[in-house]
Amino acid sequence: MSQEDVELVITLFTEARSPEIEMGALMRDEAHWERHRDRFSEDLEVSFQNPSDADLGVMEQEFRGVDGLRKGWRVWMLPWEEFRVTVNEVVDAGNGTVLVLGSAVGKTGAGAEVPQEVASLTRIEDGTVVAVGYYLDHDQARHDAGL
Repeated sequence: MSQEDVELVITLFTEARSPEIEMGALMRDEAHWERHRDRFSEDLEVSFQNPSDADLGVMEQEFRGVDGLRKGWRVWMLPWEEFRVTVNEVVDAGNGTVLVLGSAVGKTGAGAEVPQEVASLTRIEDGTVVAVGYYLDHDQARHDAGL
């Protein structure tokens, strides 16, 4: 993993370099996505991986490109008033792949807070993000990263 790949992931998904990201706000930030659109492949593959013990069928649809990434997050955010992610670790997965491990707290409209471990696996080719997968299980993300 090159330092450039790590910096790219940090810039694209945690613009303020804060370890905590409110995903709904990030996905609604039009200026952010326009500023970075050229860092993503037009055919960007976006996936939301179901944990092996969960049935989240709505997330099994395919999302493509920056607009698909944002649409996928809008679908994911439907039950949440906000979804705060804290980045805990960035892992070298090799071959242009960056694994980010974190924790999240989803807040419902009624104010209930639900903690959850989260991860993302981003594949970069020639400085361009070509695939990103989101996970609710660190072990599954590590496995898919080949770690």
